[in-house]
Amino acid sequence: MSNQVLKLQQIIGFDFLSLQKLALNYLLWEDSKFSFINIGVGNGKTLLCSTLAALYAKSSQLPVFIIGKNDHLILRDEKRFEQLVTSLSLNINVNQYEKKAGVYYLTQKYLESQLGNQEFLDIWGRSIVLIDEYDWILFDGSISQMEKNLKFFNCAKRLVGFTGSTLSLKEANCLQIAFKSREIFFPKLSSLVGDKRIRLEQELVSSNQADFCKRIFELSAEYCKLTPVIIVANQSYSTIESYFRKYSQVQFFSMKNVKGTKLEAQFDQIFASKNGEGQYGVFLLNEQQGRGTDLKTNHEIEFNGGLFLIVSDVFSTRSTQQIIGRVGRLHRKGTYRQIIYKQGFKETIEQIISLHQQCLENEIHMKIAMLQTVLG
Repeated sequence: MSNQVLKLQQIIGFDFLSLQKLALNYLLWEDSKFSFINIGVGNGKTLLCSTLAALYAKSSQLPVFIIGKNDHLILRDEKRFEQLVTSLSLNINVNQYEKKAGVYYLTQKYLESQLGNQEFLDIWGRSIVLIDEYDWILFDGSISQMEKNLKFFNCAKRLVGFTGSTLSLKEANCLQIAFKSREIFFPKLSSLVGDKRIRLEQELVSSNQADFCKRIFELSAEYCKLTPVIIVANQSYSTIESYFRKYSQVQFFSMKNVKGTKLEAQFDQIFASKNGEGQYGVFLLNEQQGRGTDLKTNHEIEFNGGLFLIVSDVFSTRSTQQIIGRVGRLHRKGTYRQIIYKQGFKETIEQIISLHQQCLENEIHMKIAMLQTVLG
């Protein structure tokens, strides 16, 4: 293991896992301009991204940009790794940048707003850039925007991307065309230390929305005696929120309007605590929060079987994988249940989810096919 990684472990106060050490040492040794690392879901990708950024900034004395999807994610990471970065005498900021060596967290939206800023372009061309979830950043938006982003990322001095999701064949082809580079797959943590213990169950409610909400409420009331309950919703968010607010039997928290560090602060304060009746909280999250919120457990929660997650809508396969990964990260336990409402449907829950996801995948497939044609 390199001396740099050893020093980082001393600063952060814990040892990296074997898979993380493997990835860090590889990237410190690798000198390619472009590297895209697929490290699987729930294996500490964000930790890798931020610690590698700090190492690059310190060793190169250059600005290092970390590009994240939204405010919530980058504010969370900047807060979490601020002490590490400043302990190395480096600058750190969010949606701000300087010529000085440091780690600068930018949202995709902010980055795109700077594409016409010559001062920023000059700094970008001599900077190291890390992308957290490159599948989410590079292959999202309109075709023209994706094309523009791919060309812009190509201008960085060095580019490293991390993801835990599987690219489609056409996305991989676009990566090859744009960067002359292919993904590097590291072994999943489960292959090193055993499978994550996440149990999957699916249910379909076809009668009415009231029964759908009642079923989610009953499960939440049952499991919150043992563990925090996380509900991730999209179209059904408002319906579930309205239903739960009618009752006081559970501690219910609607989180959609809580942003960035406020979300993390609330979770740090109340997530693993119980009320006077010995109940944990029930937390309703939107899709982006479900994909990007770290959910911390303790010994009692793990002893009781780990976190309990309810997914109440059908998301894309990639998004669903990331949401599920939140309850079983780094070999922790967890239980996941998907409860879907489709009135009058006679198909099985598996058929409904498969059909809906196939429609989503087809839309994405057609868009990436057009991008591949544009890239040539």
